[in-house]
Amino acid sequence: MRATLGHLRAIGARSLLVAIVAASSACSGDPGADGRSMVLRTTSVASGEHCANGGIMVETGVDDNGNVLLDGAEVDFTVFVCDGADGKACRRRWRNPGRTVPWAA
Repeated sequence: MRATLGHLRAIGARSLLVAIVAASSACSGDPGADGRSMVLRTTSVASGEHCANGGIMVETGVDDNGNVLLDGAEVDFTVFVCDGADGKACRRRWRNPGRTVPWAA
């Protein structure tokens, strides 16, 4: 799954987190009696295979050993949130500077 920062801004960080947790636990059913926690790890990624302009790798999984960290063997789901391409700089131009524009009644 790939998303751009534009997507991230559109859905919001909280919605992204909910989507990641829901997607990673979609097939696991009800919580078990052991009460293990879901943990999340983010890592910056350089431009390359997953993100043309760099971005963030988000990994989630169940903390099987209870150390409150997401170890490599515990990663169940990975998503890349990619940066967009640099945009062209924009400059505002005024057509008639100093001219008063009346408000509509």
